Amino acid sequence: MYLKTLTSLGNHIRKVRLDRGLLRKDVALALGVDLKTVAGWEMNRYQPHLARGFFFLGYTPAPYDREPTGIGSE
Repeated sequence: MYLKTLTSLGNHIRKVRLDRGLLRKDVALALGVDLKTVAGWEMNRYQPHLARGFFFLGYTPAPYDREPTGIGSE
């Protein structure tokens, strides 16, 4: 079971993992990380490296999909 509102990258990873019928150990093996690392991402204890998270998801979730703004942008 996962949250209906996905508010973090960890929430997205958990949803996609469950949708694909994968275990945490499957994700850990595919991404070259420890099983506890995947659990930590899903429980929002810490953030995954963005590139690894996006690679696993196959998409870039909000708010990471927005154009950068700030100094020098018009």
